[in-house]
Amino acid sequence: MTKSSHHGLLGLWIVIISLIFILALSIPLLRYLQKERNNTLPKKAQKYENYSYIPKIEKRYESRSSIKDNRNAVAILIDDIGWDREIVEEFIKINAPISFSILPHLHLSETIAEEINRFDRDILLHLPMEPHGYPDIDPGIGAIISSMTTKDLEYELTKDINSVPFIIGINNHMGSKLTEDEYIMRVILNIIRKKDLFFLDSITSSKTVAFRVAKELGLKTAQRKLFLDNIEEIDYISRQIMKLAEIAKKNGSAIGIGHPYKVTAKALKEMIPKLREEGIDIVPISMMVK
Repeated sequence: MTKSSHHGLLGLWIVIISLIFILALSIPLLRYLQKERNNTLPKKAQKYENYSYIPKIEKRYESRSSIKDNRNAVAILIDDIGWDREIVEEFIKINAPISFSILPHLHLSETIAEEINRFDRDILLHLPMEPHGYPDIDPGIGAIISSMTTKDLEYELTKDINSVPFIIGINNHMGSKLTEDEYIMRVILNIIRKKDLFFLDSITSSKTVAFRVAKELGLKTAQRKLFLDNIEEIDYISRQIMKLAEIAKKNGSAIGIGHPYKVTAKALKEMIPKLREEGIDIVPISMMVK
């Protein structure tokens, strides 16, 4: 072999080895970038719309007395699950039957549902529904949109339901526009009834008809009373938890919805023993529907 051909072969091997090295580095880099992309997506989808108006909606619904059963019971539901396993584990560790609502079609939706089910916790489908301001405000994958035909709506809803195992009920993710539409809500709630699931109205609009229509259809249903973490601060969330307890004492029961924030898990861990000292029973969400 001539010296020039030897150098050419060596150069070829250097190029091949370099390409292999670059490929080996690029695969984990691409995976990392995809993970980072996935981690930024929920920030848009997790928050319900009209954030600043929620307290006004809550004030209106607090004044509506529910049937008193003198149980002093509180149910806590954590929404927007499906992006992060670690935070779910933080809530599962809390000594209380906290319930979870999982968004459909996310890369961890099914895995997290299976894990939650092992701890015998209630699981709901967190159904994305069209908000006012759509499409600028995006409810996420699998959303039910008002422009859908009835056939498309039924198809999408069935896909969403089938995407999350072990669910016993459904609550709306966003949906301020859709929950005001009686015709569409009748279609949605009829499907939910046929699937033998219950519906929890998250109340993202003061004009929601979802709870009323569900009752008219004979569907097991309930309404949340407070969002616990409109502000991600421990003092605020703690006050909201105690406010939920006061509503439960007045009305017999109350449902609070939180989100998968570390500060919410911390507040619940600290406050649940205090609720029990106040004579409040922490129960699964399924015990609240009628």
